[in-house]
Amino acid sequence: SSKARWHPRAFRASVEREARIRGIEPSHMWSLMYTESRFRRHVVSPVGARGALQIMPWTGYQLAERLGELPPDDRFDPDVLFDIDTNAHLAGYYVSELLHKFHGQAPMAYASYNGGPSNVARWLRAKSKEGRPLELDAFIEEIVFDESQRYTRRVVEVSASYAMLYEGRLPRWSNAVDPVVEDNIAF
Repeated sequence: SSKARWHPRAFRASVEREARIRGIEPSHMWSLMYTESRFRRHVVSPVGARGALQIMPWTGYQLAERLGELPPDDRFDPDVLFDIDTNAHLAGYYVSELLHKFHGQAPMAYASYNGGPSNVARWLRAKSKEGRPLELDAFIEEIVFDESQRYTRRVVEVSASYAMLYEGRLPRWSNAVDPVVEDNIAF
């Protein structure tokens, strides 16, 4: 279909392997990849993020360190992020950790991928102190960084397209927000 041309399952072997290892839906990675790079493996952002899933060199270093995969000299070559297997491997681990941090709430993981999980956790804490139940659409609308807000909304839309296209249904996300945040990852 023409839609599959716009929302391809790019680098499918790498993405599905890493998603399976981490127990996450591969569509999370495709939605991020579409939004981050339009599936371009060799792109570098203005701030230095690299590869199809746009990982910052410092984030890549920290992920590789946590996975026990730094080379013996502890040097991390940021150009390994252009390799799709490495990019998908680190991103798959990162996304699974972000999903765990926010109890499976994909929009929080997406917002964290762009704006950092400690910022999202801080916004959640501030919002949940206001005393009324948190609602997802309101939370996304009120994300403090304009770029992160637009980004999060975009990835949520793209992931809905993937779900419709490949699973024949929209993702079932509750509009009720779980404000509890795990402290497993803060970068």
